[in-house]
Order: sequence, then C-alpha cells, then structure tokens
Amino acid sequence: MIDIHTHILPCIDDGAKSIEETLKMINEAYMAGFTEIITTSHYIDGHFDVNKDDRQLLIDNIEELISVDLKLHNGAESYITPNLVELYNEGQIPTLANSRYALFELPMNTEILYADSIINELINNNYIPVIAHPERYQFVQKNIKKAYDFIERGALLQCNYGSFIGRYGNEAQKIAIKLLKNDQITFLGTDTHRCDSIYTKIDDIIQKLEKTVGIDKVEELTVENPKKILNNEYI
Repeated sequence: MIDIHTHILPCIDDGAKSIEETLKMINEAYMAGFTEIITTSHYIDGHFDVNKDDRQLLIDNIEELISVDLKLHNGAESYITPNLVELYNEGQIPTLANSRYALFELPMNTEILYADSIINELINNNYIPVIAHPERYQFVQKNIKKAYDFIERGALLQCNYGSFIGRYGNEAQKIAIKLLKNDQITFLGTDTHRCDSIYTKIDDIIQKLEKTVGIDKVEELTVENPKKILNNEYI
C-alpha cells in the first residue's frame, strides 16, 4: 500500500518530534503493509513553512537511516490561503511526490467561501486539487452535498483511515462511510502524527473496508490511485 498523507518528518510541524520517532513510525508503516509514503507535513504560511527543498534534504537524510524496504516521497498538506497557487508555482510548497496532485486542507470549524475559487485556480494552473479529510469538516458533516460540490468542481477527496473506526467522532465516521459507499473517495491516508497510532490498526480497518465495498475497491483506494500520483498520471 501507499500512504499519501502522513506527518512523519521530524520537528517541522505537529507530527514526529524526533528522528527516532520518525524511524519508529516508518517501521510501523512497513509492518502495516505500506511500501511507499508521501510525507505531507503541514505547510501553513508563516507558521509551519519549511519549504520544498529543505523537506527533500530532510527526507534524503532519513532515507539513509531506514532499515526496512520503504520509499519516502516529498509532499505537504497545505492549509488553504488566498495565495496558495502562488506558493505552489514558486516551489515553496511541494506537491504530492512532485506530481500535479496538490493536497490541501480547510478549517475544521469554518466554511471558507473562497475554496471554490482556489480549486478553480489550481486546475487552471494544471494542478489536481486533493482535499484532505473532508469528513472531518463541520460544514460537510452538516451538509454532505458540500463534499459532492468539491468533486463537481474537479477536486478529489482523501479520507483518513481512522475516520472509519470513529477516531474523529461519530459524525466524521458517518460521513466517511457515506462517501465510501457513494464512490466519492479517491484516496485513503493515515494522517499519522505519532508512534503506536493508526498504523497499528490498519489490518482491522482494511477488513472493515473490504466488507463494505469489496477487495477491489480497497485496492484502488490504497494502491492503484496512489500509484497514479507517484507516476503523475490522471485518474
């Protein structure tokens, strides 16, 4: 499997706090069945703003220490901002594995009225918008049609594995299951921040997902579609 949403890089956001923790998380990912990880530490302009090149240097150093057969890729989970496309174009924020896919998140508790314009601007600049964990946003929980509207505008949705076992509450779980059953999800990601976290529960989650939508669909969400990101192919 390929994990497209992680916070395993040390000391650059609210994820891993040390290289030792990073390496332990990587080992947990490998034991859970992941062979490639896109590192998507937060990019929040003026706060968590380590740039693309510095992230790659950190990845290169970590890969020299990895003891399992697992590949790391550059990336970021960027927080929506009016100048988001400019930051991508300038090379400040890395896309997912240097592809056309751009992962970004919205505020949990507030609906951003300019989100649609950002999606359009990303598409007009040849990026493919990927919205992180829509099931966690309160405005989507109140009206799931908001998630469908994003898809109609050309965005893809990435849900968190943990949402399917209630990690973010009952409402997020219900929305994730609805999106899954309605074939609205394109990718799954762990969004892992800590050791002994979601990677240790992946087997149970996968079994639950397979019972819900079947083995082939789970393979699509966990391997086939993420591989198209790595190959920079359209879905």
